[in-house]
Amino acid sequence: MAPFLWVALFWCVLGVVVLSFTQAQIQTALFWALGLWLFCLFDLVALAKTIAAAMNLMSDQVQEKTIASIQTLFWGTIKLCSFGVLGWILFQAKAAPIGALVMGVGTMLVVPLVGGFWWSKKELNHA
Repeated sequence: MAPFLWVALFWCVLGVVVLSFTQAQIQTALFWALGLWLFCLFDLVALAKTIAAAMNLMSDQVQEKTIASIQTLFWGTIKLCSFGVLGWILFQAKAAPIGALVMGVGTMLVVPLVGGFWWSKKELNHA
């Protein structure tokens, strides 16, 4: 989990630096970028929890399938709702700077790809 957090923090710092040099309205750009960054991280956590709960539900080690089913349904609903809210935010973001939107929503692409690559390299070196 640590590689994903480090990549997320690096992406946030990179976004702040890039936006501070390229945007005329720095406060508006940082507001949108950091808000979307936080929301996309929440979305990624909901996805990870959904997958973990589904894997737990499918395993033979779970004694109480009802609790595991409720957890999977809960996190899946949170993930689906956050995806819908993200679409609504982007639809309403007419005044947002494009760079801020790219850096904020880019979190959903960069963190899983780079963090997953770093995590897999780390795990393969231990194997």
